Amino acid sequence: MRKPLISIVTPCYNEELNVREHFERVSKVIDTYKAEFDFEHIYTDNCSKDKTFEALSEIASGKSNVKVIRFSNN
Repeated sequence: MRKPLISIVTPCYNEELNVREHFERVSKVIDTYKAEFDFEHIYTDNCSKDKTFEALSEIASGKSNVKVIRFSNN
């Protein structure tokens, strides 16, 4: 039987210094519920002017449940 899917959507704008810690903290919480639920984490980069998109891409690399969307306009 499939577990219910919970999607976490996190909008980001110029958060290059914060996204890694955010991902780690959210992941710790998710870990406590993995037996009951499946999770996906969707980050949106809202046209950041720093390296937020690059940091998010690194986080998502190799993780099928982490997705990054880059908007062309804020």
